[in-house]
Amino acid sequence: MNGLPKMFKTVYPAVGFHFQVKLNNQAYSFKEVSGISSEITVEEIGEGGENRFKYKVPTGTKYNNLELKRGLIAKNSELLTWVNNSLTQGFSGRIKTKPLEISLLNEKANKILTWSFVGAWPIGWNSASLNAMNNEVLIESITLSYNYFSTKIIRQHDSNYKGISG
Repeated sequence: MNGLPKMFKTVYPAVGFHFQVKLNNQAYSFKEVSGISSEITVEEIGEGGENRFKYKVPTGTKYNNLELKRGLIAKNSELLTWVNNSLTQGFSGRIKTKPLEISLLNEKANKILTWSFVGAWPIGWNSASLNAMNNEVLIESITLSYNYFSTKIIRQHDSNYKGISG
């Protein structure tokens, strides 16, 4: 494919099933990660005498909570200790925040895109329903809040890929 003209080289979209989650530089396996999103919040301001529209003024950025899902593992880990301590200590102690990194990987397990979350801390944990009629892995969900995130494009499948320009 290297001998083809540039216009014939195809760059495929990244797949959403090959990713890595690191908490405090420790890798963990999850079956699903959701909630990676941000939006600008706006306030509508009306002008006296102008009834056709309202001005929309940006007021800040809103980040949704992250939800991490995986098969329940009956083994203690740094992650579960952190979640348990955060959720059971109440407000008697200081909540410990940790850096969280979610990386999208290519077919060679190289990072192509990374989301870095600042000040992540657990706000919820739950288990899927127990049902004797189902033959499924028991899934646990961990919900995290965070201050903000940044996105870094590291590399794409094609060595000629230069990143997103704009």
